[in-house]
Amino acid sequence: MKKRKNFFDKTKYLFSLHSRNITMTVLLMVMLSACTRPQDPRSMDSPAALSDNDAASASFNSIGDPAEDPLDPNIPRTYTLSVNIGAPAIINRSDPAESQTASAGPLPESVTYYKTSYYGSAYDGVTCSFENGIIYLEITPDIDDAMLTGARVSFALPEETNAGRDDLTTAAGDHTTEELPKRGCYFYYPGDVGASDLPSTETVESSASVGSTAFLDTSELLTPAYINSDGSIDLTQNPILYIVDSDGSITAYPVVTRRQTYDIPTLFLTTDMGAEIASKYEYVSGNFILDDTTYEVSIRGRGNTSWRYYTQKSYLLKFDDRVSFFGMIPSEKWVLVSTYRDPSLIRNCVAMDIAACMDHLEYTPEQIPVDVYLNGEYLGIYTFSEKIEVDLQKINLFSGEDYQPPEDSEDMDLAFFLECGGDLMRPHVYSQEYFMTAHSPRMFFHYPDLDKPYSDEFYYVYNYMNELDRALVRRTGYEEYIDVDSWVDWFIVMELTNNTDSAFWRSSFLYRRPGEKVMLGPVWDFDMAFGNFDYDNKSYAYWATAEQVYDLAQNHYMSYLYQSDDFMLAVQERWDEVKEDLLATAMESIDRHAEMVAASRVYNNRLRGTSSSEYQVNALRNFIQKRYNWIDMSIHMYGYNRHEAPYTVSDPVPEEELFPEGNEGDAGIVSGNEIPPATDTEINVIQ
Repeated sequence: MKKRKNFFDKTKYLFSLHSRNITMTVLLMVMLSACTRPQDPRSMDSPAALSDNDAASASFNSIGDPAEDPLDPNIPRTYTLSVNIGAPAIINRSDPAESQTASAGPLPESVTYYKTSYYGSAYDGVTCSFENGIIYLEITPDIDDAMLTGARVSFALPEETNAGRDDLTTAAGDHTTEELPKRGCYFYYPGDVGASDLPSTETVESSASVGSTAFLDTSELLTPAYINSDGSIDLTQNPILYIVDSDGSITAYPVVTRRQTYDIPTLFLTTDMGAEIASKYEYVSGNFILDDTTYEVSIRGRGNTSWRYYTQKSYLLKFDDRVSFFGMIPSEKWVLVSTYRDPSLIRNCVAMDIAACMDHLEYTPEQIPVDVYLNGEYLGIYTFSEKIEVDLQKINLFSGEDYQPPEDSEDMDLAFFLECGGDLMRPHVYSQEYFMTAHSPRMFFHYPDLDKPYSDEFYYVYNYMNELDRALVRRTGYEEYIDVDSWVDWFIVMELTNNTDSAFWRSSFLYRRPGEKVMLGPVWDFDMAFGNFDYDNKSYAYWATAEQVYDLAQNHYMSYLYQSDDFMLAVQERWDEVKEDLLATAMESIDRHAEMVAASRVYNNRLRGTSSSEYQVNALRNFIQKRYNWIDMSIHMYGYNRHEAPYTVSDPVPEEELFPEGNEGDAGIVSGNEIPPATDTEINVIQ
């Protein structure tokens, strides 16, 4: 039995905890190399002591080195908005260092990031940490890059170090030269002037340094560039946080903002100058950032109804070279599939794990859930997927050998790769881009790529598929045209998942190598499977991909093939061989993927305004178990529990509701009046 490789275990890839972004490494290198100078001997015994020349603007690393003026305009700023440079404005949360250097003084215990200037409500989940001399402000997906230039942020020291409101971060103070600075956290140097009195000068003079205590004795102070006129903080300008201890000693730390990441990989997409991705046909240039690597990428939209109506769009990513992610097959093109219609967020991933158990399906795309940001804005959880394409490791049309179509049309023996469905949003040329048989929807060419209508290659494929059509309808002789094993495996996967959305209506693929029979697969598009499709017969007590009780499962190839006793006997034998493995794989996949998306689900569902409960995951488990039970019963009944065409019935109400009352609305985003979505799959031919 073919088993899906687990690239988490195989590669020991650590994205399951936190992603690392190259921006962090660059930021630290630039900051430390640009700011550190030879150690002042006076700082050896008292790391927080400020020299006379550095009193107002020095910052310290974790071993007590006084740094160059962090406000010096000649020091390059390492934090810029993603829309300006095509890279994330903030760094990704990294794995904590194995050993962290102790701080030179007290550190913030908590941080509050306010939503408005009224300091009322705040974003939950925002945290701070200290690593290697830097205070990290760790923000949640609720906070976009655009919000960072005017942040209202307060750091707080532990209670035993502070009293009252002295622990709040402020952008100005009310100290005098007769008293020590108040205990707390400050984004300005805690001297003796208020914000309204801060002159815009480029020189700073100080008068005193007493032991580990330092304070100003002058009214000349450089206004920090990161403090806005309204008192908010521009987190993109490398702010410095000054911490005053109870004895008046001052320690300064750079503050770096980074995004929290959770148990799935985080992808950062940017477009050049923040350009909108507004087309399914025209690419927009940008960057793709994962961990410590940035790739140039071209991005366009994909999908039909999903592209036109869903707020979370699907995208096609095109790279300059073949590249591998997460141990998957290298390719130039990858797909980000929207989970907008899938309240569980994991249907596609679970279905692909099920399909990978079926070794007569030669290729099943690998998929994984990911968090996605576009130009600094969180878009939610997506399914990151290999792209279906002609490739020696995917749809291998040539058995690893170079293939050239024969010049003589009479001896033609073509390889071809077709899709039922296709792009519904633009016109197509019959006989060049698609064709139909008597019992098929539109069949779109993915290979060969025909350069004109009614070519010899078109007639070869058209005639072959019409002969296959007639054999299936007669239910005799079809074995000469189709690879029965692959059709059986496809049928079992589609029935267990109840995928009426992709059952010879759209997103159904078939291919043929020269001299061989037509293979069915790979499978694709399961976001509306597992009982999540408006067109389903809600009793789920029928053969979903074949019977006319389903609106979409009428008068196509499987409607006739399943009436063959020989075919259904082959299904029965194969089912008995694989059923236990299929059920175990499905349940394990649900548990694993549900755990992976659990933390990100909170922010994804908050973005969509839906519940983040486990209800949808439990409903998915229940559906698979009940569907498994029905198939196991029906495939062993006399006549295989068929409901012969043209017999149709109205949707009966099952004795036991498959889902508790109230769940029906979660699946009803697409109305019956809309054109159902199809998947436009662009194919690369790689020989």
